[in-house]
Amino acid sequence: MGITYAYAADIVKVERDIDGNLLVYGKATGPDLDLDEQICDRDWLKSSMPDWFEWANIREMHQPIAAGVGIELEAVGEDWWLQSKCVDPSTAKKIEDDVLKGYSIGIKNAKVIKDASAPGGRIVGGDIVEVSYVDRPCNPTAKMAICKMAGGQLEPVEAADAEETGADPEMIKRFTDAADELRPRVANLNKAAPSQDIADAQAAIAAIARIIVSEADTLAAGQLGDAYQISCLLDAVSALRWFISCESEEEASASLVVELDAKPDTTKAAPEPPTPKTPDATQAPETPDLATLVKAAVAEATAPFVERSKALEAELAKVKAQPVPGGPVLARTTQDIAKAGQREALLAQAMQFEATARELRPSDPNVASGYTQKAAALRAQIAAL
Repeated sequence: MGITYAYAADIVKVERDIDGNLLVYGKATGPDLDLDEQICDRDWLKSSMPDWFEWANIREMHQPIAAGVGIELEAVGEDWWLQSKCVDPSTAKKIEDDVLKGYSIGIKNAKVIKDASAPGGRIVGGDIVEVSYVDRPCNPTAKMAICKMAGGQLEPVEAADAEETGADPEMIKRFTDAADELRPRVANLNKAAPSQDIADAQAAIAAIARIIVSEADTLAAGQLGDAYQISCLLDAVSALRWFISCESEEEASASLVVELDAKPDTTKAAPEPPTPKTPDATQAPETPDLATLVKAAVAEATAPFVERSKALEAELAKVKAQPVPGGPVLARTTQDIAKAGQREALLAQAMQFEATARELRPSDPNVASGYTQKAAALRAQIAAL
């Protein structure tokens, strides 16, 4: 057998939640005579509606369009009232524009018996396989009641119409309370204090660290693909560390207070002679900046390779100056020898930069990228010689 549809709706709309979804509330079904002159049996609905709510799938116009999901179902007398969340943008717009006006249930393998009060029969069996947002009421009690958020409270636009629909005031209050619960989810647009941002970032780093430990265990077990995931997590840690550094500077600058005189002094003071600076044994030496530290580290790391390259250059010059057995003496010019030595030195330095980049890539990809670029520049310089 096919699908039988039965419409019954009283919809209350509210403002969108923080995720942009539209919350819809209304009568899903009940034992009313619809325009098809059919009635849904109240006893059958008692079991079939809760069974459907295990899936709670919401469609549009009984088409294969996953438009939303039911989030609350409750029996009010003999009627069933449904609160749903519409996630499909097109469907939500049609609801807001009053194109889709109510709910309709879809019944598979409906069992219909004769009933004197329902010329089209009474539906006493079958499976409710979906509920849809639809455009045309079949139920005479299906009148739209739209609500809006005003001053933080849910207020009906047309209170008289809402009363005519038979909507239970207690259910309206429950729906209002549900909407109120969404308010704490709305993002606070006021910027938090730097100290709070720093604490949140540190908590995020701690959480990422736990994930890295878990990924490291699976990597050790042989899942080599986890190495890339660990690298991505380390990138996130680096970004958070930079964020903490920026927030710390912001917090320090915010604590500076400059007090100005009530009346400005318009007399220009005579410049004081410069006071010669004397070394203070108790004062800590100035900390060099990051660029200075990097240059010093590079120089220290490459020094052995530079010395070695110079030694190799000298030995190579001696070897090339020796005559080839069985032939004339072949010797290069001083300029050629100098170029060869320069290439060797540059090559050694480029190799060191590449090795340093490989070591730093897991912990500090940005610095590692800088070393890789330096190595590439040196190799380009070698190719130009």
